[in-house]
Amino acid sequence: MSPRTVLAAVASIVVLTGAALAVRGDSPLDPIRSLVSDGGNGAVETFDGAPSAPQPWTPSDWDIQVHSRAPGTWQDLDSMQAKHGADCAGPPASHENHTYAGAVFICKDHLMTALKATDYGVIYLTPNRMLDWSQGSATLSVDVSTLRQSGRDWWDIWLSPYDANLALPLESWLPDLEGEPSQYIHIRMDGFGSGGPGFKVFVNGVQLTGPEWQGYEAWLTQDAARRDKFELTIGAGRIKFGMPGYNRYWVDAALPALTWNKAVVQFGHHSYNPTKDCGNANPPAPDGTCTPGTWHWDNVSISPNVPFSISRVGPRILTAPGSIVTGAGELRFAGICKVLIDGAVVNPRSTGTHPEHFSSYSVPVTSGTHAISFAPDSWYSSPCAAKDFSVWSLDSAPSSSPTAPAPATATPTQPVATATPMPTSTPSATSTSPGTCQLWADAANGDAILVAPDGLKWWWVPEGGTFADEAERILNVKPQYPSTREECGR
Repeated sequence: MSPRTVLAAVASIVVLTGAALAVRGDSPLDPIRSLVSDGGNGAVETFDGAPSAPQPWTPSDWDIQVHSRAPGTWQDLDSMQAKHGADCAGPPASHENHTYAGAVFICKDHLMTALKATDYGVIYLTPNRMLDWSQGSATLSVDVSTLRQSGRDWWDIWLSPYDANLALPLESWLPDLEGEPSQYIHIRMDGFGSGGPGFKVFVNGVQLTGPEWQGYEAWLTQDAARRDKFELTIGAGRIKFGMPGYNRYWVDAALPALTWNKAVVQFGHHSYNPTKDCGNANPPAPDGTCTPGTWHWDNVSISPNVPFSISRVGPRILTAPGSIVTGAGELRFAGICKVLIDGAVVNPRSTGTHPEHFSSYSVPVTSGTHAISFAPDSWYSSPCAAKDFSVWSLDSAPSSSPTAPAPATATPTQPVATATPMPTSTPSATSTSPGTCQLWADAANGDAILVAPDGLKWWWVPEGGTFADEAERILNVKPQYPSTREECGR
């Protein structure tokens, strides 16, 4: 059997990953999905996959923005040594990267972001789940490495209402982009050790404080390989953020009054000339150096959550008039110069006053091909660009359309600058497996799908053998899901 991709649908999601499928003797599957139901109205992204080389992460249903301010880096990033070796060996091994695709990658069952921006740069990762505290407390957690390689390299988390969310949010005092969302909660890494606080938390611009006042270096040994849990709890009139494994919290306070109780979640990695002023205004790593950072991420949990649809479309960047193919929804992207869609100027969602900076856009579009062009914006006329396109929608649950994974490669390459619409063929039921599971066939693609009653799906290309044999293999490599085993009568 040669797996093609794996899918999850409806509210309860379990995905069979490349690492698991490899036990069947297949070549490893591109680890683009590992979203797993947590047993309730929550989801955990585990970033499973053990490729033999750093593999670009290309999910269809997360929004990924990789931004570098300097025009000379719009096609290729500043070169850096990203942690994990060319064979995915763990830190301190490293490999060279300068590609946008290679800035977000998988090794050893977790995700890395690696970025160097001599001017300014940021990576934002946005899952297709909103944190929901409308019925009480909600929890967002993520496991992150703790080695800081430079005081000018840090990570953060933004929460904002769906209608206020920006593709590229940034504090207005920093030298790029167009400011904060109109409403937000922002958690930002800050001071080192006793020079803390380690993180600052802001709600619509108001900083919340205490009880912890130090950076985590004061109580733990920094480590690139170990990933510790950072957790935010919000709702029922309180907000709390810290490291539960150490019982340390930078904020545990009353939650200011908000007009919203659901939020899009964005994980950010910032780079601001990380080698500058090392040892002076720029606190160094434990070895005394200041280098571009690699952050290691795992086990993103959002519970409870509300799903929405994200569909990434290409090309990654347009610097001249071109076109993209989209479904219906809100076209979300970043652009500099005035951007025209189908000949009409569209207004950015961000409201800054710097035409020389990229702005954030969210524009209603219909399904089809759309022309993208540019015009001067005030005094700024070139170079122009629009990039990192995706279509968002509240009207549909996360897409279950198949997305063919990219083949593993030792050298990350630039995404192909053409737009490919999602397949639209509709599977039809052809037979029933033992118990209550069904086998569906997609005649257009020649594929087959195992469908459980709860909406769970596995997608593969059959190459002989019976469906019952294949179902048994699938269930055997995921014994941690007994409910699925029972539903399939196995």
